[in-house]
Amino acid sequence: MERDERRQLIMDSAIALFVEKGVEQTKIVDISKKAEIGKSTFYEYFKNKADLVCQWLAEKMASVQVSEEMLANLPDQSAKITVLLRESCNPELASREMMAMFVEFWRLAIIERHPQAQEMMKSMYAVYSDLLCGWLREGVASGEFVEHDEEKVAAGLIGGVDGLWLQFLVFGDSYRLYENVETYVATLLVGLRPGRSQ
Repeated sequence: MERDERRQLIMDSAIALFVEKGVEQTKIVDISKKAEIGKSTFYEYFKNKADLVCQWLAEKMASVQVSEEMLANLPDQSAKITVLLRESCNPELASREMMAMFVEFWRLAIIERHPQAQEMMKSMYAVYSDLLCGWLREGVASGEFVEHDEEKVAAGLIGGVDGLWLQFLVFGDSYRLYENVETYVATLLVGLRPGRSQ
């Protein structure tokens, strides 16, 4: 078996166990048995369970990024903002295993203050914030939006989407996350347009 294939097998085995039993209840030996590898082999690929969670989530997030080509064909900054935030909640991400791993990732970063998870979370927020602030500034320059504090609006957009994610965790598939994000973003952006509230 090739190294990349073995790494993927270990990841898949671990995630299946994490979803079934929880991360804390899953031992490295459990993952090794499921993947049919020696216990020491796990450590050739990952430092620990937290490292595996962070690497897995980073790969999943990278696989669903909005392409520059898609964004380039959109008519205005509102459309770019809407697509970016809507796609951050697309059906590929809104799966049972993704939800379980997002909760674990937030727990690692916020409760355990795990350095790798914290840095990854800060980096993810920084990427979204930088993109949103840039588009909001471009919208002001073109007259699409009124003058505003781009950083605060970007923080509100990101925070609101996080809140919708949490509601999805509570209500599951009956909660229309994709549609609710689009409605939330569209409603907030109305307030930035000339002739509306400032």
